[in-house]
Amino acid sequence: MILTFWKAFNAGLIIGLGGTCFLAIDNKIIGALMFSVGLLTICVTDQYLFTGKCSYTNDAKYLLTVILGNIIGATWTGRCIGIIKPEFVDKATEMCQVKLGESYRIIFLAIFCNILIYFAVEGYKKGQTILLIMCVMAFILCGFEHSIANMFYFAVARKYSVYSILYLVGNVAFNWLGGLAVFYGKKYYERKEHGLSGFRKNR
Repeated sequence: MILTFWKAFNAGLIIGLGGTCFLAIDNKIIGALMFSVGLLTICVTDQYLFTGKCSYTNDAKYLLTVILGNIIGATWTGRCIGIIKPEFVDKATEMCQVKLGESYRIIFLAIFCNILIYFAVEGYKKGQTILLIMCVMAFILCGFEHSIANMFYFAVARKYSVYSILYLVGNVAFNWLGGLAVFYGKKYYERKEHGLSGFRKNR
């Protein structure tokens, strides 16, 4: 589990650096493009990001180790960036205030985010890096909520309260729900396809 935690910490740090690129660029489209470098780096170097892994396994112990590493990596990076780049604090604070106003919409914004993350990872696995980049840009430009990225932004803004913590916990839970929907959806159709194949062979 130590290696899992370390790879998860690295993934949180990398997402934080992707978030730093987004904060540094005023043009949202270019910022979203540069943020996608984060997930691409994670896939290329085989680090462990919760939002990617939860679509491929329901192993709770493994996923809890990954999310813990991600939280520490993203939060640590956010605190460091907030100190060395104080000009980003106001921008991150404004973003966080908008996010905290999402209310019940966080359910759908987090679920849709993770569905796009699944297609991004699948695109990378099939050698379609452009799909990864486009899916990441899509979830950012659509305002979908990525829990690990949000942990970074909240750390930069130093915006912590009972409500913000509940928001982040909900963000993780609904990202996970989106991942589980993909995971069990794949299992269902694999079983269905296997059953149909067996039926055709028997005939």
